[in-house]
Amino acid sequence: DGVRYRFLPVGWAGPRAGQLLFQVLLPLVALAHRTDLWIESLTPPVSASLLPLTARRPVLALVQMLTGADMQRRYGLPFEAIERRGLRLYRHFVVLNDVDAGLVQAANPAAAVTVIPNGVDVPAAESGDETGPILFLGRIDVRQKGLDLLLAAVADEPALQLDIAG
Repeated sequence: DGVRYRFLPVGWAGPRAGQLLFQVLLPLVALAHRTDLWIESLTPPVSASLLPLTARRPVLALVQMLTGADMQRRYGLPFEAIERRGLRLYRHFVVLNDVDAGLVQAANPAAAVTVIPNGVDVPAAESGDETGPILFLGRIDVRQKGLDLLLAAVADEPALQLDIAG
């Protein structure tokens, strides 16, 4: 119904080279394709691209997480500074939480930032004695996923069982 998804075939280059190739190709795609609005999901390694420089229409940046600081720690390259400069190119952001909203606003005070958290409807608690394990399913990453907080919370409740998969 009027929404087009543009696939950039960069997977053949592998995960890291594919990400870099994507960053290079995206602004070129914007030159070739006219749209009413670009919705860009910001991706590592610097969580920003040059798309706003070449897109002839507004670009809405979707921020799942900002990765510049983590990439800089991992590779010793100035990803965080590049990310901050890149975020200044955008005017409109959707972020998942207030922390990322603050980081985006600090990098780009003129930007319009909207917080739309991920979430699910929590069903009403059922009465009964049935309990099951707590399941963490995701990337095993203490810093980005907060596993240290989960482990600390469960450690205080010995009756809880925690299953971790990732």
